[in-house]
Amino acid sequence: GAFTYEDREGAGYTDNIPYLLNLYFRGPADATLRNPFPTATSVTELKVYGKYAFLTVSDSFAQLTGMELTIACACLTLTVTELTGAETLCLRTNSQLLDNHERLLLQARDFLFMDDTTAPRE
Repeated sequence: GAFTYEDREGAGYTDNIPYLLNLYFRGPADATLRNPFPTATSVTELKVYGKYAFLTVSDSFAQLTGMELTIACACLTLTVTELTGAETLCLRTNSQLLDNHERLLLQARDFLFMDDTTAPRE
């Protein structure tokens, strides 16, 4: 599949979500996994208000398009909502558009993680 997870050590930083996200943006420790984020991606700002997480990342994220952007947004949405307890991620960059939008509102339910429509039925 396009997604998997990797456990990372975050002891001592569990309350510092920007630090954990910047560690996440560096990519996986396992060399068999691919980093979906551009090299220079970093957190500029993170604010959580109830069920909403407002995340601003560096402009390098805006170079993603098409399926690369979709995969990166899905990974980031799952990670941010898990770390913050928010249901919705409001994602933007410092000054660039994301897929021709100033910001993207994302929820885990926005993504189809498994398409079993072609699987044989018993």
